Amino acid sequence: MGESLRISIIAVIVILLAIPLRQGNANFTFLIGLGLGLVILWVVLARFQEIASAFGQLKQYLGQGGGYLNLLLKVLGITYVCDFAANICRDAGFGFVAGQLEVLGKLSVMVSGISVLFILIEQMNHLV
Repeated sequence: MGESLRISIIAVIVILLAIPLRQGNANFTFLIGLGLGLVILWVVLARFQEIASAFGQLKQYLGQGGGYLNLLLKVLGITYVCDFAANICRDAGFGFVAGQLEVLGKLSVMVSGISVLFILIEQMNHLV
């Protein structure tokens, strides 16, 4: 059984056990969710070395196009951080802040992608 599947099963079990506690103490269930989220984040960060190695190999294959890989990593980082923060805010009852974080993430991804659009337009102008 893969690590992702094990962590997912553990997460579902913990959440199912926390549901009855929700009526009694909402703060306690929030802390359970936050703790579970941090454990999952820790597992993700532990796998980061493996991911970084794979991206290093991919960057070698791409050669000059390695800049696009950097952009991809930046965009992935933006989306994960904003989504993680938005979910914490939403679980804490701050839905408006969560929505604003999601908008911020989308706009940040759009701004990051504009540079690729300019590069493509410049390359098309050189072809014509």
